[in-house]
Amino acid sequence: MNIYINHYVLFVLYLCMCKQEKEWVAKRYIIQRIKERKLNLFGHICRMEDNRVVKEVVFEEMEGKQKEEDQE
Repeated sequence: MNIYINHYVLFVLYLCMCKQEKEWVAKRYIIQRIKERKLNLFGHICRMEDNRVVKEVVFEEMEGKQKEEDQE
């Protein structure tokens, strides 16, 4: 009886580990796809004509002063 319970517990732990690993792999895949799509979009914007609003928004610098960090 004791051996059966130990094997059952090990089997359940194995299933839990597999599920966590699959979720981790899925999350890593999703993050990788997001990075690829962002890079593709950036390349597309770089190839646009200079007068396009999207390109101006991405590459223009803001006017004004930067906030100074509080020095205490």
